[in-house]
Amino acid sequence: MKKNFLYSLVVLLITALLITGCSKNIVEEPVQDGIKLKTVAKTVYSILYVPAWLINPPEGETAVGIAWDSNKKKYSALDIAREFAVVSLSRNHGSFIVDKTAVLDLASQLDSSEKKADLKVVVSADTLYLNNIGKKLKPLAETSFHGYKLFLMGTQETDINNDLISVSASNLPRWCYTQNTTEDDNYVYVSAKAEDADLITAWKLAQENALRSLAQYRLQKVSALIKSTDDNLERAMLIETVTSNSNASFSRIWLYHKLVNNAPGYTVFMMLKSPKQK
Repeated sequence: MKKNFLYSLVVLLITALLITGCSKNIVEEPVQDGIKLKTVAKTVYSILYVPAWLINPPEGETAVGIAWDSNKKKYSALDIAREFAVVSLSRNHGSFIVDKTAVLDLASQLDSSEKKADLKVVVSADTLYLNNIGKKLKPLAETSFHGYKLFLMGTQETDINNDLISVSASNLPRWCYTQNTTEDDNYVYVSAKAEDADLITAWKLAQENALRSLAQYRLQKVSALIKSTDDNLERAMLIETVTSNSNASFSRIWLYHKLVNNAPGYTVFMMLKSPKQK
């Protein structure tokens, strides 16, 4: 009996030692500087094939209208896209709202040839133009991808290039990288970009950002004139002139689509051109 008891005791001790030894061999997940490393998001970039008119809009009163390709809504995709294009064009012909006091302060401090203006600018639409253009716009061409319908809207027939172009993140044009403001003898060219899960939102934001860049450019150019005069009325008129109708139009577009952990995302690059002020 005593022998059996001793045998059982030895077995228990050996088992306990084995369990203890195994527990010491368990390795905890390493922590780097006290911070657990996050899982890297999986991003997949798509290649889209779009008509040339989407990337290089034709001259004249044209704009791209976008809508979800769905029949569940009260209005058709064309009606929604037309409204989108109307608002888009009216913004290009709207004015900029800016704090005049801030402009005067900036003009007194900066050398317009050396430093960039940094002013809060609000883009406003031209409501009169909006009402007039809405009656004239008609669809000139259309395309669709990823559940969206895109229409080229214009006031009159024009030459349209329907050749397909592949657009992606891997073949960005040079102007997408720089996003600089440039000019030639007749026009000022401004560019900007925006990102969003929704193509419609990304498109709107890209246009707003480009228009703000145009306003910054204009205010920068006129700051030397504002600084050179003490006449408050003349200063106010200068500011009013550069923030009035921009007469901008769409010059170039680029975009790409991606999936981040299967969630869609769009990046839109947009270049606008506006006549140089004499």
